[in-house]
Amino acid sequence: MNLDAVPQYHRRGAAWVDRTASLGVACWFPADPDFWVRYWKDPDGNCHPDLFRTVKQELRPGQRIDVNGPLAFFFPLRDLTRDGFVARSWTLERDVMQAP
Repeated sequence: MNLDAVPQYHRRGAAWVDRTASLGVACWFPADPDFWVRYWKDPDGNCHPDLFRTVKQELRPGQRIDVNGPLAFFFPLRDLTRDGFVARSWTLERDVMQAP
């Protein structure tokens, strides 16, 4: 599939930015209703970039499972505008999702 030929009306993801430093960290993930992301600061000012994925399986304490499916990508963000996020995530999607 040629992603360049598909109109992109939205980008799934989020970003935390430090405008003083003109830098940020962003997360992009493919359209999947089980993904959601939240960036927040605790009372001490520490940043928490949390990405959640719903796993529809009950686990016992200490039990582990392999979760297959779409991947999420975290990346540095230097252009702190919405257009900067769209361009960077588009490049990531094109390069990673179309990789042989």
